[in-house]
Amino acid sequence: MVPGRQQLSETVLNGLVGKVVDGIRGVVSGRFGTGQSDSWKNIGRKSIVMSLINVEYMPYVLNAFDISAMAKTAENLLDLVLKEITYCQEKLGVVVVAWCTDNGGDVKKMRRLL
Repeated sequence: MVPGRQQLSETVLNGLVGKVVDGIRGVVSGRFGTGQSDSWKNIGRKSIVMSLINVEYMPYVLNAFDISAMAKTAENLLDLVLKEITYCQEKLGVVVVAWCTDNGGDVKKMRRLL
């Protein structure tokens, strides 16, 4: 069976993502970093949470999550942040020393829980 165009595109993109992650890991592994996340509505009115890690004054984008279908609770936000911290530690080798957010109600509670 010949793979479809979408399958081929996904395979190519996954390979490129792997190379980018390997390159980032080579620069940040074993170093201390601070993470941050924020949310907003995109042009399609979906709620997006974006996160990044800063290592030695350099920002590296981690992930963007569409949380439109989720309840915007401190516990759900905490789950996302903990997954990002785990990703940074296990996949990138970064020692996460702090996490920054804005000061919204649920985010404030999430920080306390963290």
